[in-house]
Parts: sequence; C-alpha cells; structure tokens
Amino acid sequence: LPDDQRLKSANRAIPASTLWWNNGAYLFIGRLRESKGIDIIIRAWLRLYQLYGEHIAPLWIVGGTPDVISELREQLSKELSELEWAEERYKLVWWGYLSPAGISTLMLKSSVLLMHSLFEAGGRIILEAMSSRLPVIATPTGFAKDYVQDWVNGFLVDYGDMDALAQRMELFFRQPLLSNAMGNNAHQTFSQMEKQWNCYERHVQVYRAVSSQPDQPIPENLISLQEFGAITDFVKQGLLTAYPYCSLDKAHFESQLRNIVEEPIIPLEPDGHSNRWQAVYAGTPCVVKQFYSAMNEFALWGGDSFPKVLLAADQFSRAALSCEIQSIVPARKMDSEHFLLLMEHRKPLVPLMNDYVGIHDLLKQINAYPWNESLPKNPLGAPECFSTLSGRWHTLRDAASDDLCSEWTDFWEKIRIFLVPYWEIAETNIPTYCTLYGDSVWRHLCAGSKDGISLYPSAKLYWGERGFDQARLWLEREWFCGESLDTDTWDRYQLALSYADIPDKLFKSWCLCILCQGMQRGCKLKTGEEYRLTHYIDFLLKK
Repeated sequence: LPDDQRLKSANRAIPASTLWWNNGAYLFIGRLRESKGIDIIIRAWLRLYQLYGEHIAPLWIVGGTPDVISELREQLSKELSELEWAEERYKLVWWGYLSPAGISTLMLKSSVLLMHSLFEAGGRIILEAMSSRLPVIATPTGFAKDYVQDWVNGFLVDYGDMDALAQRMELFFRQPLLSNAMGNNAHQTFSQMEKQWNCYERHVQVYRAVSSQPDQPIPENLISLQEFGAITDFVKQGLLTAYPYCSLDKAHFESQLRNIVEEPIIPLEPDGHSNRWQAVYAGTPCVVKQFYSAMNEFALWGGDSFPKVLLAADQFSRAALSCEIQSIVPARKMDSEHFLLLMEHRKPLVPLMNDYVGIHDLLKQINAYPWNESLPKNPLGAPECFSTLSGRWHTLRDAASDDLCSEWTDFWEKIRIFLVPYWEIAETNIPTYCTLYGDSVWRHLCAGSKDGISLYPSAKLYWGERGFDQARLWLEREWFCGESLDTDTWDRYQLALSYADIPDKLFKSWCLCILCQGMQRGCKLKTGEEYRLTHYIDFLLKK
C-alpha cells in the first residue's frame, strides 16, 4: 500500500470480525513414525475437537505414503472413534507427500507448526517454518531447543506430555492473532540465526581444535550459540500485521510528526499499546503517544466474550477523556484521525512509601469525575459484566472446570468453599459506580506540573463499581515492592480500604477476586506466578 493508505489502514477502528482470514490450520510436516510423536499430536488435537467441535481449526498432516497413512489410521481408529468423523468433515486431512511449493502454500494458511519428536538431530522444517513467519510448538530437541522460546516464537513441550501440548494448541484457537504476533517474532529469530549460520567453517574449526589438541575439551565458543540481538517483541507489545491491522510504518509517521512538533524527534520505548516519541511543541518538551490496535491478551485465558483486538480508537478515546481529569497530565494536542495524543513531558516516578497516601488522593479525584456518555461501561478488552464485582465472580465460577487445565480446576476445587462468602456479598451488594482509572497506577506515576505527583493518561478508563482502583493499587504496591506480607502490609490494606469507601468484606472480596483472576491467568498461560498468588490469597483469607 502507499504510505498514506498504509497509515490510514493501520489506525482505523475496524471491528475484529476477520477470523475468516486469520484462522489457520494446525500443521504437522514429517515422517509418520512413532518417534515423531504424530499419534500424540493427533490425540491432542482430538481433545480440542471434542471440546470445540466444528469451531476448532483443522489438523493438516503432511508426509507418508498411502500405505503408511493407512497403517497408521488403522492403528489409531481402534482407539479413537472420532478419527473417521473428523476426516469425513475435512477437519483432519492427510496430505501425504507434497512438493516444496505445496508445503509453502500450506504454511501460508496455517497458524502453528507442530513438531513432537522424541529426538531430532536438527529438524530443518522448524527453521523453514520460522522463515515463513510460522510459530512452532515443539519438543526441546534439535533446532527447537536452541531457537524456540516460550511466548516469543512458539512453545516447548516435553515429549509425551499430551496435556501441555493440547493447552498450547488451544491458545491459537482462543486468540487466532497470536499466530501473527509470534510468527513475526519467529521470522526475526530466523533472520538473526541465518546471519550467524556457517556450518562448513564451524566444522573445520572443530576438527582443527580436536586434531591439534586431542586431549583438551573443545573450546566453548565453537560449540555454543552466539547470543542474538534484541528483537521487536510483537507478542509483548501486542503488535499486529494481520489483515486488516496493517503495521504502522514508524518512519513514515515520524515524517508526519514534523508537521506538528519541532525537531529533534526521539523515539521512545513503546508504552502499553502505543508508540511514543519525545519532541518539542510550542517551545515545551512533550511526549507524543500514537495508539495502535493490539492483540488482546484477555482472549488467551478468558471466555468467548472477550474481543480479540484492542482497537486504537477505543484506547485513544479513553485516554483523551482521562486528560480532562485534574489529577492526570492534560493533553496539549490531540488528533483523533491518527489516534495521536501530545502531552507535556513529565518525569516518571518510582513510588516511595510516603507517596502511598498521595496516590490514593489522586485516585479519589479520578473516582469523583462525573458520568458522561463518553465514558465506556466496560474495562478495555473485557465485556461489560467485568465492570462489576459480581460479574467478575460469575466469570470465574463459569470457568471453574477446565478440561485442559487441571492446575486451575484443582486450585478452584480446593479454595471455592472459602470464597463463597465473598462472592455472595458481591451478589447481594447494590453497586456504587464511579469513574475508574483502570490501569496500573504504580507504572503511570509521574511528577506534577509544579510540585507533588500526577498520573499519565489512562487508555483503560471506564465507568464501573467502586473499589477496583484501590484494591488493585494495594495489590500492586505489595507485589512490585516484593516485601514479605506482615503487619505493615495490613496497615496499608486498611488505608486502601478507607479510601475505597466500601465495607471491609466487600473490599476484601475485590482483592480476592483480582487475585483469583490472576491465578486463572497464571494457570492457563503458565506464567510461574501461581505460588506467589496463592500466598497472597491465603494471607487475606486468614485475616
């Protein structure tokens, strides 16, 4: 596309109704042997087929002669009655041997490559997939062990762990755009690897080292990988290049900025789902934020009601509205066509203990901002039911049994009896609504215009039930400071409670609900935070 059309396409508010284009198949390419784990891949996919029926993406199997395929089908069909059913509906397709052109074509319409080998000397197909912007789920052997990184360009799953394989495959069903983000990361990984690749020269160096000093170990630099440079992490930043969300050409946009601000224009690290630049406007140092449509992480572990995309227009309108509130840095200029927000540069602050009361005062001012029709009634990237405490508890209870995530199911079964009083009070309470900041206060604190402290604009502002902001702030303070839970922790809890202006039990219900949602996310995405979250939940339940 020409630059002007590309910029327009990158920023227009397009509904996330393009799954017909972004849904791709699960793809296996290789010999149909037991050591390749093809039976485990088929069983994992059939578990998803049993759960989601016709909605699940098809499994495409490339490789094998008709005789080999027939023999494998005969073995599997004795145990898997759904196999023939899936074949008849073209949900499981045996492609047999294909030409390189045929394989490349299938890669273009696949969401992820599945490799589940017991061992691999290399596994060249993994590199070919990465070069085609296709993420990989593989076992930690061969090239996968060296180049596949969890949550960057794919996932590593131990051989034989069908449950883990099915969970990782499910992520690409829940959030089809994950394939686009991880695929872009995979291509960057391949590009860096390709520049380092010198198989012949490395072999010669190893042979010379061994022949010249046969009694000495091979030098580490000859058998270890060189470190890769930093990549633009599309997953972490939520960046999309999938139709219709064209990637923003930052160089082109910077040229457009020169019509608005003064030189120099200095790129900054992205913040949330916005690109940022530092520049000068009307003689004052300013920061320019340009919001982009981003992949919604909620969709990876939430229900079907969560949108797949956080639209740039939605983020911009919330942030622009928040600039009207006294305790938030005001906008100097706004451009709704390109979702651009320009504000005075303020020094970011690392919160100190004596800032805690002041931060609560800032939230109190935000909560007092009156309702107007521009205020969304749902948190960003979540359904409207998430604006109330009872709605959040209902969502958790509906997800209590997860056929693919036993860790979450087991946790809920053990703790649900202790949580009953807290979701009951949420259901019987008549909510008091107010304006909510909705975002991490701990990460958005900055210097005030003269003295004191302020907050950066929030792209997550919404109208919801009172108590969320204060509960989140208390949890963030304890979490980020990494201190042990003790008497001081409880004193800070009491302070947050006083500012929330709701009954103690209701406030504790907010804290427990947020922690349980974090636990659900941790179990589904395997973030490694589960133990610490459990510790916080136990702390609250014992008080």
